[in-house]
Amino acid sequence: MQYNTQQKRMPLPEYGRSIQNMVDYALTIQDRAERQRCANTIINIMGNMFPHLRDVPDFKHKLWDHLAIMSGFELDIDYPYEIIRKDNLVTRPDPIPYSTARMRYRHYGRTLEILIKTDGYPMTATIIVTAGAVLNCILDYLFVMVFHKGVWGAAFATGLSQLIVVLLYLTHFCSKKTHMKLRRFSPSLSLAWRTVKIGLSSGITEFSAGIVIFLFNHAILAYLNEEYIVSYTIVTYVSTIIVMSMAGIAQGIQPLVSYYYGRRLPEKYHLLLKYALCFGVVFSIASFVISRLIASPLVSLFISPELSELRRESVRVFYTFSYSFLLCGVNIIIGGFFTAIEYPKSAMAISLGRGFLFVALSLKLLTSFFGGNGIWWASAVAEGLCLLLTLMLFLHYKRRCLLQMPT
Repeated sequence: MQYNTQQKRMPLPEYGRSIQNMVDYALTIQDRAERQRCANTIINIMGNMFPHLRDVPDFKHKLWDHLAIMSGFELDIDYPYEIIRKDNLVTRPDPIPYSTARMRYRHYGRTLEILIKTDGYPMTATIIVTAGAVLNCILDYLFVMVFHKGVWGAAFATGLSQLIVVLLYLTHFCSKKTHMKLRRFSPSLSLAWRTVKIGLSSGITEFSAGIVIFLFNHAILAYLNEEYIVSYTIVTYVSTIIVMSMAGIAQGIQPLVSYYYGRRLPEKYHLLLKYALCFGVVFSIASFVISRLIASPLVSLFISPELSELRRESVRVFYTFSYSFLLCGVNIIIGGFFTAIEYPKSAMAISLGRGFLFVALSLKLLTSFFGGNGIWWASAVAEGLCLLLTLMLFLHYKRRCLLQMPT
């Protein structure tokens, strides 16, 4: 087996070794017409790798530029555009000056959303978050497509939309209907540490998402080839929607669970957990069934008909990965429940387990025994291991509740 690091350096590694090999083969074709047809095919494959960029201006032009770069400007074909010159390839743009303005309250965006939910106005928080997301898209289009401000415009649009969201949040807390008032406070280390412990599990969950993607991509490149990155990307889109929906269920019950927990009404917050678990199980089963039904048409949106083999493999990957949808709901909901009743160690154990520890362990073991095919079962196995841990922690919690009940 030869590692990528031992092979020839690729000018544009984001396209992968397979595309580079196609370009290298095109350079060896003697017939000009055949070489032209080969180049057109390579461009189509390159475009299919990034379907979300098809509507970007000059997308095709950039692909032909990239083809010239990967060939070392030695591919003798009829380019449909004027390609970039080799001597302009190393021209550096003018540096963009960094903003030196100090933002004292940049954390308010996410924090205020949670506070409004806790204040008893979840619909207000939902409307503001949705409005912020839509406003960000509109401003991005205006500053990038209409005003042609490029990267600077996209960054400014995002910052402006977040500023408007913060102002909308603050209007709630400045109104008479709020139960919370902004006031001066005295720092408390004990309260700060308590807050950190409670929020640490959620922080680990957010942080681990990038690690999981890195682990899967690394395993795919080591045991399969770059084409399967496309398959994993499609699965990740659906997986993110399902996981975020489960997180929404967990976050939805947390304020009420915390309220009844503070009032020492276990029958109330246990009933909320029961409702959440029932809905989570139903949603998991529905997600599993629907994802398998839409697997083939969804894959067809991202992969062209010419790549029939990659299409079939992507559908197979989707089917295998979908088993994890059946298990993730219980883990996420019980983890959120433990956070709400101030069981930070249990919540953190679940977050660490399903976040990346069990994923890393599953990838290591399954690829050792089954090679590349084991990659797609890693998520389901990781969720299964985490489910065992979650049930053990929950049973321990139930026993502790029984011991604390008056006799």
